[in-house]
Amino acid sequence: MQMHDLGRAIFLYFVLIISINISCLGFGLKNTIAYLYPLSLNFMELPPRVRGMQDIFGEYQRYFTFLKKVARHEFRTNGFTRITTPILEMKSLIVHSTGDSSDIVTKEMFDFTDKWGREVVMKPESTPGVMRAYLEHMLEEPQPVYLYYIEPHFRYDRPQKGRYRQFHQVGAE
Repeated sequence: MQMHDLGRAIFLYFVLIISINISCLGFGLKNTIAYLYPLSLNFMELPPRVRGMQDIFGEYQRYFTFLKKVARHEFRTNGFTRITTPILEMKSLIVHSTGDSSDIVTKEMFDFTDKWGREVVMKPESTPGVMRAYLEHMLEEPQPVYLYYIEPHFRYDRPQKGRYRQFHQVGAE
């Protein structure tokens, strides 16, 4: 870590500690941040949340955490091991596993070309990534291997009530 990064980290740490203390006194987090970090923060110009995405907080966050804990406990009790795969996967992996003409490939993937010219996607499902990881890293493990995941996924379809472009999925392979 470079010195200016360390100084910035220390500054932000103290801003966080002070803002927590001040917001507890009733100033509110927005006013506290504007007071402590006045470099042209205009809260009216904040960009909106990306359409189809959601913030998870409050009661819903507690419920979400509870569901993840229950799922984790059940999977572990039954001999499963957790796996986390990257959010970005190569597009060819998803196309190969789901088919060229599937709705996921033709309509519902967040896909783009990265700086190096590779076609990548934000994973629309976990099975292809889990199978890729298994084939790359786990063939030498004692078989059978039981894997589970609790991960975010992304689908580029029209957001509808109760459906989001980013969603969380619990699954096992």
